[in-house]
Amino acid sequence: MPTSRQPRCSHIRLLPQIGALLFLLLAPLAAPANAQDVSVSIDFRTTLEPHGRWSHHDRWGEVWIPAHEQEEWAPYTRGRWVYTDDWGWYWVSAEEEADWGWVTFHYGRWVYDDEGWIWIPGREWAPAWVTWRRGGDRIGWAPQPPDEIYIEIRDNPRYWVFVEPRDFVSVTLWTEVEPAWRHTELLQQTVIVNRTVIVRERGSIIAVNPGIEPAIIAREVGEPIRTYEVRPRVLAGTAEIKDAIEVRPGEAPGELKKQEPVVRETRNLIEPAKTEQPPQALAPDEKGRLGERPPRAAEGVAPGEESEKKAEEPSKAEGPGKKAEEPTKPEPSKKAEEPSKREEPGKKAEEPIRADQPGKKAEEPSKREEPGKKAEEPSRAEQPGKKAEEPSKREE
Repeated sequence: MPTSRQPRCSHIRLLPQIGALLFLLLAPLAAPANAQDVSVSIDFRTTLEPHGRWSHHDRWGEVWIPAHEQEEWAPYTRGRWVYTDDWGWYWVSAEEEADWGWVTFHYGRWVYDDEGWIWIPGREWAPAWVTWRRGGDRIGWAPQPPDEIYIEIRDNPRYWVFVEPRDFVSVTLWTEVEPAWRHTELLQQTVIVNRTVIVRERGSIIAVNPGIEPAIIAREVGEPIRTYEVRPRVLAGTAEIKDAIEVRPGEAPGELKKQEPVVRETRNLIEPAKTEQPPQALAPDEKGRLGERPPRAAEGVAPGEESEKKAEEPSKAEGPGKKAEEPTKPEPSKKAEEPSKREEPGKKAEEPIRADQPGKKAEEPSKREEPGKKAEEPSRAEQPGKKAEEPSKREE
């Protein structure tokens, strides 16, 4: 009997060891795909806890649910859009959402499920994580979900917000939003034209948001629109943005109030587009378009350059409205020369006449003026009557 018990006892002793071995082998397979996001939620927990609750989701792991959510509420509705030369369209949260919007509208992704809108943490910063629609005299945008369900929700009416193009840059944007019952109809009249673009995937990810061409927005508004300069809040170690306000993990909300984000107008103007092409649909596998006016971050120019460089580079990208402002700075002796190289056609005909002496009106403008001027002014100087009169005055 003792002999028969010995093997049975040894098997019992081996069971814990076998279990431990199986755990080590199977644990990586059972680990959640969003394990990195779980650690990110710890970084943002102090900031977001006063404004909502954290919960465990069967599919997405640790998620955050805003506490103030109303029936018609959706991400990217309480605030406004401003266009920046560095990043493209940047979302500015309304005051009531600013304390937590700097996290949830610039990091992570949004999903709508049985509990309503939930935010999934992420470490990549963007001016906004959105997808864009255009057509039928409407512009629409939707919060970008995780990539694996992007195709599933792209035509889901619950995700989209629509406004008329002329109201897109309104400071009271929420009051201009189309009612939810119209979303299905507007989805049929519009096509997806863009989404937030990741331009570097190694190291620190850079994301830009060209969205709808700003010149098209200016055309719809009916006048040039200003660009903006921003100094956003970012989680320390997540985004290399010069002069950004870095927030350390676990930093108390009271400390954040000491350094508010900066959003201010620049002198740069975006002129209205002269023509408007029909919207071109973005292919399902297309990652976004940089457009005719790529944000500087996508061109390899570090956002937040020194002021000297900022004064030089925008002039290359800006429309005629900007070019008309800068020539007023040169010395008086150069005013007659430099504007002729930079000014719009309409200004070329005016400024040389004001600045030049009467005797030079027939000479200098003829070299620079438009074809219509060339045909008129020389003809006055070459008429026989003129030639006979002018010398007589000088001889007297």
